Amino acid sequence: MQHWSWLFALAAMPACGCGSTAEPPDGGQPSSTTSASPGPTDSAAEGSTLALASPFVKEDLVDLGQRRVSRFAYVESTNTLFASFGDPPTLEGKPPPAEHENEIEEWDLSAGRRRFVYSLPPSWMPDDVYPSPDGSLLGVLLYGKTAPAWCRVSVFDTTSHARVHSSACAFLDRHTKILYDAGSHFAIESRNAIENTAPPSFRTFDHAGHSVAIDAKQFAAKPNCPGCEEIEQVQGRNDHGLYFTDASGTRSLVEKNPEHGGFGLTNDGKWLVVATSNGELVIWSTEARREVSREKSTESNGHLVYDSMRDRFLFAVAADSGSSLVRVLRRR
Repeated sequence: MQHWSWLFALAAMPACGCGSTAEPPDGGQPSSTTSASPGPTDSAAEGSTLALASPFVKEDLVDLGQRRVSRFAYVESTNTLFASFGDPPTLEGKPPPAEHENEIEEWDLSAGRRRFVYSLPPSWMPDDVYPSPDGSLLGVLLYGKTAPAWCRVSVFDTTSHARVHSSACAFLDRHTKILYDAGSHFAIESRNAIENTAPPSFRTFDHAGHSVAIDAKQFAAKPNCPGCEEIEQVQGRNDHGLYFTDASGTRSLVEKNPEHGGFGLTNDGKWLVVATSNGELVIWSTEARREVSREKSTESNGHLVYDSMRDRFLFAVAADSGSSLVRVLRRR
């Protein structure tokens, strides 16, 4: 394991207020494909790949003071992080620990401090977190651990911390997401995973949560990794993984087991960084079409985002001490 440099003092966490009130109970084909093996893909690449070294250094940024990150989202325009955490297991003969799975913390990374905690109803937990690009709204897909209608959507105003929208998912599965346009509107898109031919449900709203009519094309999401293709692991398929197609049309398997959405491509298009589902951090060269380094970074699932404004990656690490660190992967 590479030695970690401690370049940032860990900020003390101030006390935070409570969150919002409880929610109601209704509460084209490429020309070729290469593998992700460490060996060079052809003889011309061999000389360059053997000389490659990681262009990044790692630094500790802030200690989140929780046990294990379960969800992780970042707003680069405001340098704000949103994170939720899994509760520790209940030990034999001990009372269950206080529930924190129903909370989302908002962190100001410029100041290194926690800004607010959003509280969801008991027995509900964040299934995914969708902040708006300007950081003014926080969309949350909720999973009900005991509720019959176990999929809901909530949207919060991050200035007032008020909930501006709450509704059940159009389909009771985990194929719902929250999208934003270039202005102050958000949309909720739900797809029926069972009946793939069914049209998706698409509802649009203004910043205050009022239903408005807006063209769905206004909500097209910007890809976090141009050239990347993530194929999820589903029954009947064995080609799951993260693939990258370069300008020549060569398609390469980068990583067989990426954490969903946990990857990014640098602004210059030269480096692809991937967090894996077993806590590894993979650095891959798009020019050499090969892996440069692979390192175990955490015992839990990897969580990683790319900050294009600062040309750096942020990733969460569950430390042995029981806390979760946010570390930075930046250029040398």
